[in-house]
Amino acid sequence: MSALLFSIQFLLPIRSISFSLIALIFFFLALGKSSLVHEQDVYNSRVLADSCERVYSSIVESEPSQRSNSIRLQVQLLPNEAVKNSSIGAYLYFSKKDSLSKIHPGDTLHFRSTLSPPKAIEGMDFDYPAYLRYKQIYYTTFVPSEMWNASRADNKHWKYVILAWREGCKKMIESWEMDSTQTAILLGVVLGIREKVPDSVKQEFIELGVVHVLAVSGLHLGIWYLSIISILGLLPRKWRKFNQLLVIPFLWMVVILTGASPSVTRAGLMFSLISLSSFISPGRSSIHVLLLSMIVLSAVNLRLFFQLGFQLSYLAVLGIIWIYPWLNNAWNSRLRVIEKTKSLAAVSISAQAMTSPLSILTFHRFPFLFLPANLLVVPMISLTVYLGFLGLILHLFGIFPSAIIWILDHLITSILWICHELAY
Repeated sequence: MSALLFSIQFLLPIRSISFSLIALIFFFLALGKSSLVHEQDVYNSRVLADSCERVYSSIVESEPSQRSNSIRLQVQLLPNEAVKNSSIGAYLYFSKKDSLSKIHPGDTLHFRSTLSPPKAIEGMDFDYPAYLRYKQIYYTTFVPSEMWNASRADNKHWKYVILAWREGCKKMIESWEMDSTQTAILLGVVLGIREKVPDSVKQEFIELGVVHVLAVSGLHLGIWYLSIISILGLLPRKWRKFNQLLVIPFLWMVVILTGASPSVTRAGLMFSLISLSSFISPGRSSIHVLLLSMIVLSAVNLRLFFQLGFQLSYLAVLGIIWIYPWLNNAWNSRLRVIEKTKSLAAVSISAQAMTSPLSILTFHRFPFLFLPANLLVVPMISLTVYLGFLGLILHLFGIFPSAIIWILDHLITSILWICHELAY
């Protein structure tokens, strides 16, 4: 019912806020009624027939991720006498001595171990098992060195093709011979791979409220959206009316090239709906588009609605839609630099105002230095994203981007220095 109401309002010239609220109420009522039954049914269907040690076969779903004391691999278990469902995900942990460098998404992995449900993290008031269930990870285990073997699979599924492409881009960036920390930051902001970012750096960015810049997210896709729209504005006048349609395929190229992670895919859908809405019905309220994208994504995968990243993303955008115009129009300056700084500050404050209650409730902390950190770091990260992609394009055409690498090295070093100084 809620999807029908929003579709009617989205396609027809209906701009009543009451109409949006009615549709939203229907949505939450339906979601609340179905989620409890649905989640319990899903969880029951993912329970193994027994918890004995046995041999399992699985499909690798991610590149090996370096942890502090182990290597983690995400897999999807294949059906056997214990696994009755084909959508059971698991985290496998291996010794640091194991060589997993030749394992790639889509490969087949056989291992012998005892799977167990995830346990809560001691000292953290955070439901870690529930968090993993929403990511469809239902079991974890440590696999001894002599208890596994992998085989290369020629898997042509689009998901694994995308991940293979991203792995090729990752190797290019790693060949640029920057410092390991700088390389890790660049992999995060360009390709969304932040497993190699040192924990100390992550902690500094968390303290400052800018951890979202360490991996490709809605922020980065927003940067690309505005950039592509600006470039399309150079087209002849007769084509400019199609800018909002032309931006969509370019936007999804960026989504695919960065690995199509859930957060980027969510942002891609949202920006696509905004563009489509602007083309069909100019002047359409952004809140309608935002709510429609939320309903579409929740309809495709109900678990998304309960993921913290999903909730924070939509709260941040909601804050920008509701609070930013009021803050940005509070006063104006004739100086372009001051006006741009004011706009960036208004965006940061708007997003932080909406996400802070949920963040404090979940993590019990508030980043008091979020404003200066965002004002300094976000513009520099934007430049890093552009230069990183430009370097990859040149490298793909056989041109080694020495000058760009030198600029990136110094730029990322400056970002790390600013964050370290602000954090301490």
